[in-house]
Amino acid sequence: MRRIIVAVIILLAMTVSLTGCMGDVAEVTVAIKNTTGYELKWVVFNIPQSSGTYSPMHEIITAEGAPLEPNEMREVVISLVDTDFGNSGAALVGLKDDGSSSSLESVTGEVILKRGTNRFRITHDGEAFVITAADDLDSEINGETEEARFTLFADFSAGSTDTEPRLKEIPHPPGEDMPPSNALVAFFLADSLSEWTGLDFTLNDVTFGEDSITVDWSADSTLIAGLDGWEQKEGFRFFDAVSLNWFMMDSLARTLKHNLPVTTVYYCLDGGPVTFQNPEDMAAQGFPELPVDEPYEGSAFYAAQAKG
Repeated sequence: MRRIIVAVIILLAMTVSLTGCMGDVAEVTVAIKNTTGYELKWVVFNIPQSSGTYSPMHEIITAEGAPLEPNEMREVVISLVDTDFGNSGAALVGLKDDGSSSSLESVTGEVILKRGTNRFRITHDGEAFVITAADDLDSEINGETEEARFTLFADFSAGSTDTEPRLKEIPHPPGEDMPPSNALVAFFLADSLSEWTGLDFTLNDVTFGEDSITVDWSADSTLIAGLDGWEQKEGFRFFDAVSLNWFMMDSLARTLKHNLPVTTVYYCLDGGPVTFQNPEDMAAQGFPELPVDEPYEGSAFYAAQAKG
């Protein structure tokens, strides 16, 4: 399940004196595009006053019960004191439903508001949230289509239900027409997971049912061939075959389900059951091999079954 991050857009706006000693107030438009793959409920803009002190929090998008969905954009109109335009600020994202300041984490990137319309895109690079100015959102506001973006999932849960995946945003396959076929997207996602993790997610073939995908793993993939002699990438090191197997199957399944119109993933090897180099260890986890006609339910499901 996708992690529900706290999201609604909040601005730290300065308190304005009725005497006008703090300067005139101007209305500006802020547009935020969520391309993280997460449902966002809280985002905070931290805009310093010209005096160097920070403004009190001011909510500018309310998403209680209506989170900012993946690939959704919203616009709001906010008020800012004239002297604070151009100040370099920062953004925060909340990770808990309460949205308290103690639950907010820093977002990489700079926030500077100017007069008129300000457009930002929030992404996730696999390590942290990132906010960038996004003037190209003009085309989307005018009804044109922005290039497709996909989300990769690195799922380290290995049978646990408490571990959140790492995510990485990637653009549409270069040099291809829009929209790409589902098969092209599936192979592109597998190749992108290989590039990101340093493991080999090579596939022989993919076929689609009404709401399902069947993935035929290559015998050369790390899932089947194992790690013998394979140079592991920093951040994606595995010390046993079981955790490696779960990682590869969980990560590909979640990535495919998130980016393609499928709800069920089947795995096979050359059209038959998926066999592992460590069948005894996998048997202790729920199965020594994965039948081709059994949908892959995720490591947490099989670990729970194995525990009885």
